[in-house]
Amino acid sequence: MKLKTILLLGIMTAGSFSISAQHDKCPPSTVSATNRSTFGSETQAFAGQTVGSLFRGDNQHSFESLSSRYEVTKESYKQINGSPFLTEEAIAGTVIGINGNKKENVMMRVDLYSQNIIAQDEEGKEIALDGRFYKEIILPYKGKNLVFKKVNSDTPNKFYEVLYENGDMVFFKENSIKLKESDSASPYSNTETRFSKAKTEYYIKTGEEEIVKVKLKKKDILSVFPDAELEAMKYYAQSKGIKFKNESDYIAVFDGVNSQ
Repeated sequence: MKLKTILLLGIMTAGSFSISAQHDKCPPSTVSATNRSTFGSETQAFAGQTVGSLFRGDNQHSFESLSSRYEVTKESYKQINGSPFLTEEAIAGTVIGINGNKKENVMMRVDLYSQNIIAQDEEGKEIALDGRFYKEIILPYKGKNLVFKKVNSDTPNKFYEVLYENGDMVFFKENSIKLKESDSASPYSNTETRFSKAKTEYYIKTGEEEIVKVKLKKKDILSVFPDAELEAMKYYAQSKGIKFKNESDYIAVFDGVNSQ
């Protein structure tokens, strides 16, 4: 059985709290829609709970089973060079439930290959969170807070990293890890199976349902907006010396125009 098949079998038994993953010869839509069923916490309100009870709910057996399932996925990673994680060590972040209750200092890390947010309980056991029970995840990373929200109605339990939000307008992205397999058929190949970073995908949501995939380029992004807003953004950028080169430039322009 090929390594990728083993990995996908592990993912099928893990939770789906999707950030983004891409697989060579395996379209992301096929993986997320067909192969990734959702598991995780059955808890719907967690004010005052311990971290352990947050994930276990009232079903200890269910938690142990789900924790074991993610262990299968982690074990398969040992055969692969590189890392599928945003950070190797867990980060203390904040989980916000669908009812608005908040739990802080939850140890988490992002698995970018299996499309899971992995949380730890007090005993260090890990579980892939179920997006059905949470509306927002906040993780401090490199001096800023990464905010993950469910912003696409086509994938209602999938979390994306939100870069900027104002009313119905949301600028968000998918970070991706892909698996590059070795060419085992060739006796001359020195290529080993490894994880590698894939191209970041950007999106703009301008209404309740309308989502446009964009490139991180001035012409592509500004074309999403009506002429009046487009001109206002151009004027603001010019007056502030903003060159539309990176995420921070677009965030600054969106924020500046919407603050006027």
